[in-house]
Amino acid sequence: MVLLMRQLLPFWVNNKYSLRHFFISVALVVSILGPASSNAKSQPVDPLANTPVAQAQLLEKQKNYQQAMDMYLLTAKMLTPDKRGQWRTKAAEMALRAGNLLQANKIVEDTDQNQLEALPLARLRLVAAHIARANRDYEQTIQLLDFPRAGLPRGMNKEILSLLGEAQQKTGNKQAHTTILIERYGQNNDNSDRLWNELMAFQVQDLSRWFGETNDRLEKGWVELAYIAKTAPSKEALNNTLQKWQQIYPKHPANRERLEAVRNQQKIVPGELNQVAVLLPTSGPLSHLANVIVDGIMAAKYSLPDLEMEVRFYDTNASQDIYSLYEQAVFEGADLVIGPMSKPLVDILATSPLTAPVLSLNYGNNAELYNPNLYQFALLPEDEARQIAERIMQDGLTHVGVVVPDSPWGERISQAFNDRSIELGSTIVTTAKYGTQSRDFSAVIERAFKPSEEEGNGVGARAIFLAAAPKQARILKPLLKYHYLGDLPTYATSHIYSGPLSNSSNRDLNGLIFSEIPWLLVEDDDKNSDNGLPQAEGLDELARRHPRLFAFGYDSLQLAANLHSLVQSFQVLHEGLTGNLYIDNHNHIHRRLGMAYFYRGKPVMLSLPLSSAPTNEANPQNEPSPVNEKPAAGQ
Repeated sequence: MVLLMRQLLPFWVNNKYSLRHFFISVALVVSILGPASSNAKSQPVDPLANTPVAQAQLLEKQKNYQQAMDMYLLTAKMLTPDKRGQWRTKAAEMALRAGNLLQANKIVEDTDQNQLEALPLARLRLVAAHIARANRDYEQTIQLLDFPRAGLPRGMNKEILSLLGEAQQKTGNKQAHTTILIERYGQNNDNSDRLWNELMAFQVQDLSRWFGETNDRLEKGWVELAYIAKTAPSKEALNNTLQKWQQIYPKHPANRERLEAVRNQQKIVPGELNQVAVLLPTSGPLSHLANVIVDGIMAAKYSLPDLEMEVRFYDTNASQDIYSLYEQAVFEGADLVIGPMSKPLVDILATSPLTAPVLSLNYGNNAELYNPNLYQFALLPEDEARQIAERIMQDGLTHVGVVVPDSPWGERISQAFNDRSIELGSTIVTTAKYGTQSRDFSAVIERAFKPSEEEGNGVGARAIFLAAAPKQARILKPLLKYHYLGDLPTYATSHIYSGPLSNSSNRDLNGLIFSEIPWLLVEDDDKNSDNGLPQAEGLDELARRHPRLFAFGYDSLQLAANLHSLVQSFQVLHEGLTGNLYIDNHNHIHRRLGMAYFYRGKPVMLSLPLSSAPTNEANPQNEPSPVNEKPAAGQ
């Protein structure tokens, strides 16, 4: 173009054309040849050229998420409505990473989702789901993630499935939760242990129903394989059924290793124990309680002189990885592992491959997880609540008022008591929930029982179930009498009794019937008998303040030594210090406790534990009712 102008300029000058004519000609040439001075194509204008997007991306790379959010918002503001949505999504992601949930939520709410394409819309909804999850609104989390995931980046899909799995679990939708696990782990057999444990926790009838409902081939194959593993009556039948399964699902990922594991599945039943490992927090804030359990374990070891058993201790507080600690113990020769006592750590072992049996000292948070080589042992308040329900029915009392703390613990114990009572045919006529930090319980009792001097309790209760700590029980028991409920038989769990050191302060509990570990109910005449059992009076002060923990430790080693016989039949019981112990079909160890009541501030034994596992009858052994029983002379 420039060359052409240089060539034309002398022509106009020599022919005395005006400069005006020259520029008109130039404009004509430009209109013909185009604005560029070469044959190169014109470049489109970048809409982000004058925005701070580059600065935002640099700040994001530097993990300065708050300022990156500001720059992404500024970028969006400088663009037209149809182009700003994806940058607002980026801003919301930055706010979430910065921990600014309020700002992230405001950005989500103010963004026009109709202007978003599929990927940025999915990302924005993922941000909103994270916010809902942080607010523990798991139903909303599930709704926000209900969109097609085909074509999304792999990392994003993984994040969505993780959120969905947690939300489904929190809402109690077990099947939906496991379906998510199938999508997450079902294609990769190397990471399928967690999925398999979840499937094995389903009842057979639930697996059968699920198999009939789903049309997804991957899901169907996993569910059917779990059904086969749980129902095959013999090794021969198992092999035949697995062969048919393999013909139906020749390319299913479970064919690689899981199928062989099912074919060789077996529960490791411990035989003679030469070495036992104990995983407990022997340092840190819980060490004083763990050391009481250790004392009980060592007392049990010395009570088994015929067993040349070595006991090794491993500090869970000094290790961040419980499975590595478990593997170390097994590598060093442990035939069986006792512990841990932390619920989350129990859950980890429940979903881990175990080459030596584990007897945990707590239940996991997810009680439905099943591992054939994990046995869960705990002093569960639910066991006591169910046994009290049986005792009340045995005493012919079918209309019960419940008094429990307004707390998660109170909810657990109330639910267990109510379920067992209803199963036996009792009626829960009212429930009083008292504040755990309050000392004024009178209004709570009055509202629940509507007492009056003329009519007694207005709801028709014939017995009361009380769940309380010792200090609260000493207030509540006299208060029931004040509200004309004192003549009703009142039952409680062992939590109302703080042990032998508190006898002088229990007069306010006189007449109250409660469950208790048999070790604390031994009659005076038997305490000095040569029965090989430790004596509570001989413990150090810390153990005497926590006698049930000492008994818990003692029973754990005794259970370990007798586990081989207990797993052979669900009807076999071990008579322990904490109760008569038995194992259910989920490897959960339960207790049958003794019964006592307070007389002159001291516990008086009514009965030792029943010698059989519970049935649907309240009193399978026709044990006499203790309600009207009086203490013997001298007590």
